[in-house]
Amino acid sequence: MEEFPIKDFFTNENRDKYLNDGYFVVDNIIDELICDKINSYVQSNKDNNVDQTKEIDRDYPFSDILGTKVFINTIDESSKDNPFNLIDYEKITKMASFLSNKPMKFWLKKVYLKSAFQGDNEVYHQDYEYHISKGGNTDPFYDYIQCFIALEDHSIPGGCLNIIKGSHKSKRIPHDMVMTRNGISKLTVKPDILKQLSKGNNFKPMELKKGSCVFFSYVTLHGSSSNSSPLDQPRMVIQFMSKDKSHDEDKTQEFFSNRKLKEIKILELMLNHLKQE
Repeated sequence: MEEFPIKDFFTNENRDKYLNDGYFVVDNIIDELICDKINSYVQSNKDNNVDQTKEIDRDYPFSDILGTKVFINTIDESSKDNPFNLIDYEKITKMASFLSNKPMKFWLKKVYLKSAFQGDNEVYHQDYEYHISKGGNTDPFYDYIQCFIALEDHSIPGGCLNIIKGSHKSKRIPHDMVMTRNGISKLTVKPDILKQLSKGNNFKPMELKKGSCVFFSYVTLHGSSSNSSPLDQPRMVIQFMSKDKSHDEDKTQEFFSNRKLKEIKILELMLNHLKQE
């Protein structure tokens, strides 16, 4: 597949589109052959992968269904045989910096498996809600940006990413905590707010081709349905934050502790309800 012509990317028109829509799609940001190598590597190593970032979504036994685990690459990062090293992160970082109009630094990459027939849904949320309590005096729009890469062709039946265009203009929106089928706590926005913001032509399914991506801000509302198709829909997420910002480690740990306490409270309520029946 032809490499993305990066020289055509850096235009005021493209940046204005991102600032107005809250997202920007780029075709062929990585080669399909690299996608194949990454997919094979993830499937071979997913059971042995060790999370060193503490950012992984925990997979608790709310279901007998397996295969929905998040994969964070921490294996042989320096090895030339690691296909993640084939990605041109410098190019993607330059693109993220251009759209954000601020110098960005890469801080996390992870893969969501979204396996055929069992990949779970992603509730609608703003990523900033997971980072606002981690310190750093960050701006919800300009200090964070995400690059979401389709590692296979993404379709609506497969649970492709959906974005609510222009939702970033509402800035931070209140979120509630819910527990998913796999016992993972998620933060989500109330349906009536989502309905209002998605009116008109603002609900945008991202049926991305393999190797294509969408950049979006941390206050752009997004989510996805479950994978009801016979095809895996793996997706890679690369997260960036401003070079002049950083997470406060103490506040980050406080965030995780508070999240755990909320999870325990929800689980206790559920158990108490079951005991009363």
